[in-house]
Amino acid sequence: MRSIRVTMWVTLDGVVQGLGRSDEDTRGGFTHGGWGPRYTDEVMGREMTDAMSMPGDLLLGRRTWQDFISAWGRLTDGNPVTTNMNAATKYVVSRTLDNVDAWQNSILLRGTRSTRSPSSRRSPAWICRSSAARRWYEACTPPA
Repeated sequence: MRSIRVTMWVTLDGVVQGLGRSDEDTRGGFTHGGWGPRYTDEVMGREMTDAMSMPGDLLLGRRTWQDFISAWGRLTDGNPVTTNMNAATKYVVSRTLDNVDAWQNSILLRGTRSTRSPSSRRSPAWICRSSAARRWYEACTPPA
């Protein structure tokens, strides 16, 4: 069975929303976007680079996938993170997307419940947001 590793930024009080930019995710009136970078240091940067450079598939929710396209999908800078992000198979969990053709190697997982799951067992899958982890669990759990 494949392992699943979760890579996410979370505050001690549980905030995972809008870490990168002030306009990243303002749902629910969230006004603290962009909180993450001020807590990044050399050690954090090195650890995140090492983790995100490891081969593996990505499991993303729609919002993160769309945001990552602008951050990684069009880069060709030779950075090992960029190379890995663009080469990885990206499983996108969404109820609203019609297709995921905008970023190479993306596969759409539709609906809230499904028996579809990544079949490859050669490398770990990465989950990049807690909401994607929840949707992945729902998609892989048979209805009661």
